[in-house]
Formats: sequence, structure tokens, C-alpha cells
Amino acid sequence: MTTIRQTIADLARLLHAVGAHGDHLAAFDPHPEQLDEIAADLDQARRLLTRARAALTGPRCPRHPGGPVDPTAGGTCLLCATYRRRGQVQSEVQEQDVDAPLEVVARTVAEYGQREAMRRHGARTVARALVHHRLDPALTQESA
Repeated sequence: MTTIRQTIADLARLLHAVGAHGDHLAAFDPHPEQLDEIAADLDQARRLLTRARAALTGPRCPRHPGGPVDPTAGGTCLLCATYRRRGQVQSEVQEQDVDAPLEVVARTVAEYGQREAMRRHGARTVARALVHHRLDPALTQESA
């Protein structure tokens, strides 16, 4: 397994070779074999760059493998850091009843308020329920 230093050194060497190809192209007429060699070097440089970038982004969150990194939280997952800041445990987010009928969600808003409904059903489901039932006078009077 190569280290990040080795990957970056290989990338630097390859980029130098690509630059030499550019100098050669400017001075002479290229042959198809030379263009194929340049294409292969560029492909390899792209792969090395991807590998170096992945190694430098730091550890990835197992719950959000492609998620953004939070620079203010020591390079941890931005989504998990946001949940921690809110005091919301990750399991609470996953236990939300997003498949509840909109009438049930609207009734939860009317009885317990919008925050509790969002905790129970999720923000998107509550928003859909409020839009769907926006003309229901009982809902607007009780939750106000």
C-alpha cells in the first residue's frame, strides 16, 4: 500500500512528464503513438490525483460516506456534527415515521405543535402535511 507522500511524489513526477510532452508537441509534429502515450499519462495522473484527494479529505463517516466534512468540528462529518449540535441522536432521526398519513401528521401538529411533529415525522413530511391541509381551519386555529 502506498502512502500519501508516495502518491503525491508519483503525481508530481507524472505531471512533470506531461509537461515534457507539451514541450515536445510545441516543437515537433506529433505521431499517433505519442498522442496515445500522452493520453495514458493524463489518465494515470487523473487516477493519482483522485487517490491523493481522497487520502487528504480525512476519515469518512460510515453513515454518510460521501458527506461533507465539517472544518469547525475537526474534520468530522458535517451532517453528524449538525445532529450533535442540535442534541439530536442519530437514531432519533432514523426512527421518524415518514410514511405516516398526512392527516395523522396534521393532527400531531394541531395537538402537540410543529416541533414535536417534526421530531416524530420529519420536516419534509410535516411540510407536506401543512401544505396539504393549509385550508383546514381546525388545524390553523389549534396550532396557532
